[in-house]
Order: sequence, then structure tokens, then C-alpha cells
Amino acid sequence: PGAFALLCRCQVERGNLLPPIQNRNTSEADNASSATASSSIVRPKKITPVHCTYSSIQTLRNDVTARAHRDLTTKLRDSQFVGCVTRSRSLIQWGIELLMINHTELGRELFYQLALSRFGGAQMAELGGGGVNVKCAVEQAMQLEQDIASGLLDSNGIEKDGASCRQTTKPLVISETNNDLARQCELQLSDKAEMLEEYYSIRFRTKVDPATGKEALMLVGLPVLLEGHSPPPHALPLFLLRLATEVDWTTERSCFHDICTELGNFYAEIPFDLDPSNEKDTVGSSDTGDSGGNSTSSTMSSAGLETDAKRTTSALVDEAAKHFVKHTLYPATSFLLVPPKDFANNGAVVKLAVLSSLYKVFERC
Repeated sequence: PGAFALLCRCQVERGNLLPPIQNRNTSEADNASSATASSSIVRPKKITPVHCTYSSIQTLRNDVTARAHRDLTTKLRDSQFVGCVTRSRSLIQWGIELLMINHTELGRELFYQLALSRFGGAQMAELGGGGVNVKCAVEQAMQLEQDIASGLLDSNGIEKDGASCRQTTKPLVISETNNDLARQCELQLSDKAEMLEEYYSIRFRTKVDPATGKEALMLVGLPVLLEGHSPPPHALPLFLLRLATEVDWTTERSCFHDICTELGNFYAEIPFDLDPSNEKDTVGSSDTGDSGGNSTSSTMSSAGLETDAKRTTSALVDEAAKHFVKHTLYPATSFLLVPPKDFANNGAVVKLAVLSSLYKVFERC
């Protein structure tokens, strides 16, 4: 109920009210316009699993079917998207039930299943700019985490320099430990490069890095698991690190399962808004106005309230995340995901309210 109230408040602030209850006597023109509005979410194409004779892959695919939850599958297929609550959770409606889903967890399972379905036959998307230097990406990511943990940088990557803070864009100074770990990751991925390209369309090439002028292992291709979707760049270093360190390369079934899992984690990452709206427009304009009068005071108050509302909403979820969840992640999840039984009990899908009961509460108010 609290999350539902928060979403309603955010919707009202933006002027986007929930769709009204349809009257049975609604004209055909109104019905047509409603159908057009609801069709803004495009249904993805059905994906046929690539034929594979490996018993390990067949077993993993059968496991997905065996652990499927029939009721959750029905609810996802017939649901309607309501809106995002946070970067990891959103609301959907199924019939008269209002459900809150952890779209991040659902997305990870979705892309795990897609990687499994496309095993050995996924299309490859080539990376521009000559590719990504594997060692450089991994060591920079590990050093950044270390500097944040030690207090040299804050969580936004802002360098702390005494009383002042400044944004740092220069490469971090890499410690010897992180350099050695990144080198081991590079060697591991180089050793498994042929297998990763053949089965998962993850292509590595050893060539000269245009940025450094030195020979290095470069990531030059990634699989297309879902048409129209590419994973966010900020999650790539962690993906490379975990691909090298979290995969059990000794057993075939475990190896294939772990690689699909890491692909699922990578592709389900929520993007960040790289061009956030300027939040200080209204506040800055109030400083240059007339110094007296009640009108100026009221203008400053309304501007401040509006800015606070925007900051509260953006702190929960930014526009890039909302657009990705609504137009990419939710359509694919609702039409392609086979939800496991665990999602009914681990908080991934939670029934918040029955709308008919909410209407009764509103009537009493």
C-alpha cells in the first residue's frame, strides 16, 4: 500500500493519472483510442531455441520448464504495466490484483533463459572503436572500488582533495595487486576465447589497442540476446571480471550454466541517465528576481516545492531506467520469461492489493 501511494503521488505530480475505469457504454471511438494507447508497449518476437545435441544444455533447458510456475506465467502474460517505483521494482496489474515485481531479478532470469535458448546460434554485435581493452577495464573497475572503499573517492567517483572535491576523468593509479588480478583475468579469458565465441558469440581478439598503442586482449563482440537491446557499458568491467573468476570451467554443465548466469546479470543491468535534467533552473531564477513582494516569495516557495518533488522522484528512479523498464524489460519479461517457482516466495513477485478492496476504501474516504 505504501508503494502504491508513492507511485500515485509521483503520477499525479507528473500529470499522468492511472487509466480510468471503462464504462460499458463507452463509444467505439473511445475504445479505439484506448486500444491505441495501450499498444505503445511492443510485444517482442517469440524466440525458438537453437537446436543443440549437448545433454548438458538439454538438461538445463528442461530444468527451466520443470521449475516453471504456471500461475505466475499466466499473470505475467496477461498483465498491464503500471509504472516504476524504484530502479529495481515496478508495479503491474493483473485483473483486479496490483502486483509489485522485482524487475531486476526477473530480468536476470529472462536473459539467463535467452542465453540458454540461443546457445550456439546467437547473432554477434561488433563493438565499435576497436573493442574494449579487457585488462584495462577490469583493473580500472577494481581500483575504483578500492578507492571508494578507502575514502579517496566518493560513491559518484568524485575525488576528495582536502576541503574541495573535483570530478576526476584521468585514469586511476592502479595498484600492483589489481594489476596482477587483471592480468590473470585477461589470461583466463584469452584461454577460453575460442569456446566463448563458438557457443556464446563473445569474441575476443589479441591486437593493438588504439588508446595505448600496445598489444592487448580486446573484447570486440557480444551476443544479441534480445532484439533492440544492448547491455549498459557501465556493467561491462564487472561482467568481464566475473566471467573470468565466477565460472566453473571444470564441468561442462556447470560451465554453461555459470556463463549464462553472468550474461543474465550483465544484460539485465538497468541503465543510468547520462543527461539528467537541470534541477537548479527554478531555484537559480529566484535569486535574480525582485527583492520584495509577496509574489516573489510565493514564486520561490512553489519553485522550491516543485524542485523537491523532482529530486524525490529522480532519487528513486531516473528517466532512462523508466524508459528501459517500460519499453524493453517489461515487454520481454511478460511475453518471454518462464518464471520459476521460487519467484512466488522470495519477493520477486508480491501481491500488494486487490483493487476492488481499494475502491471500497476510497469510497469511504
